[in-house]
Amino acid sequence: MCERYIVGIIWGSIDLPFPHCDCHNVLAMPVATYFAALFATGPEIWTYPKWQERTNFVVPPFAAEATPTLTGLSEHDIRAVKALSDKIHGMKSYASRVTTLAQERDNLNDIEGRRAWQAWMEQYFAKWKLIPDIEGVLMEEDRHPHQLIGQQDFVSAEVLVH
Repeated sequence: MCERYIVGIIWGSIDLPFPHCDCHNVLAMPVATYFAALFATGPEIWTYPKWQERTNFVVPPFAAEATPTLTGLSEHDIRAVKALSDKIHGMKSYASRVTTLAQERDNLNDIEGRRAWQAWMEQYFAKWKLIPDIEGVLMEEDRHPHQLIGQQDFVSAEVLVH
């Protein structure tokens, strides 16, 4: 998995599963926060060896093997993330998962799962150093993220939690 593929996943311009890197298809405006975009990818990305290496083999809280020891979350929070995962990850496309996260962000049944995912991501996201790689790929293409903001409508940055 190349860095352009990671950018495509996070920026929401490709659907999973995606068996190879199509680097021409990754320079769209983000459709969600990084945390929401990673949630919307579903469990597939967490099985890719390069992603596992990049994330230091963390266990996401929606994984079957998730425990408080492995995730740093309580059993209650793990169950809440898994409930949100069951709802979101059962949808066919990345676009539908992100759209649902955006449109139903005030859904009281999902708030605990969203907050728990946010808390889990806050433990790890900065350590993965994805933002410099995303910006680097975009800059290689002479596309700064701020240039893209004016070109397309996009889902609110407050997609996952409010």
